[in-house]
Amino acid sequence: LNKLDELAILVTRGLTLDLLLITESWLDDSITNNFCNLQGFVLFRRDRTGRKGGGVLCYVRNYWSCRLLNIPITNSNDFEVLWIVLRPERLPRPLSVIVVAVVYCPPWYSSDLMRQLNLYINHCLDWVSCTYPNAGISVAGDFNYFQTGSLCRNHRLRQVVRDASRGKAILDKILTNCAEYYLKSRILPPIGN
Repeated sequence: LNKLDELAILVTRGLTLDLLLITESWLDDSITNNFCNLQGFVLFRRDRTGRKGGGVLCYVRNYWSCRLLNIPITNSNDFEVLWIVLRPERLPRPLSVIVVAVVYCPPWYSSDLMRQLNLYINHCLDWVSCTYPNAGISVAGDFNYFQTGSLCRNHRLRQVVRDASRGKAILDKILTNCAEYYLKSRILPPIGN
């Protein structure tokens, strides 16, 4: 919430932002969507349950066709992952839709929780690939110490973020099967803590 004014300025001062992915939103059910809406955007959110902090959200320009993607894969650990399917007015020829996942992997996750998160994301990506065979896929967020190599190998994704987000480490990543489109567009760096 302490970044909401900064976000509003970014989207009203001439930057052409169509999609904003946010991790560590710190929202809970006591904060309504009306409080965190941005003019001209549709809001999707997945709050952390059972403890303070965390959470992910996604803002999509309201002229894009978009909806929450309910993937029928059990998320028994209540992972902080949000799946959205987008259909902009124009897409590159081979793509039918864009599927975006926003992920937050807290730094306190044990190796077992990271393994389970990896399995969960892999199963979800398998489902997405079967349901939307020509989808552009992007899995983005704050991965902290989560190793994304197997996701990239298993689903032919490429990590496109090149700038370190904490010290020399790249913790905020975008994994995509559409790397050539990302590399041509402008990706803004994360807003500081």
